Amino acid sequence: MHLDLKRKWSLFQRQVWGTTELGRFDVSKAKLVGRDAEILARDVILPGLGFSEIDDFSGHSNQFFVDFVATFQGERVLVDATIKLKAYVPDKSFIASALRMKLFILHVSPVRSDLYFLHELVPGRSVIRVPAAFIREKHKLITQGAVSEDA
Repeated sequence: MHLDLKRKWSLFQRQVWGTTELGRFDVSKAKLVGRDAEILARDVILPGLGFSEIDDFSGHSNQFFVDFVATFQGERVLVDATIKLKAYVPDKSFIASALRMKLFILHVSPVRSDLYFLHELVPGRSVIRVPAAFIREKHKLITQGAVSEDA
């Protein structure tokens, strides 16, 4: 019973959030989808949320531990963008704390440019996910036609 509910919830999330439909061995293709999400975040989403002076570290090197350093509400902050609904970020959390900088995780749908969720990571937390209530609310809006299907 529990596994059946879990499977149904997973399918529901994929229906709302979208998926790359890539297998785990399609690493280079997945990186391209991720990079497209980072560019959308840099050029559209983050400025729309009030971030400015966005330095794109992921555009320079995939070795840096976050995607962006930006200014938000007058303060320099760290921002990491992901196409996943759940992010496991213990090292990023540790480094952000050591630098005494806020860390934001921006979840970006891999298929819908109008679907994203921004978290400010609480110091000491290492797992962050898009809330179920957010997914359910977006599903309602999509089915009512308030959010475009082909974004």
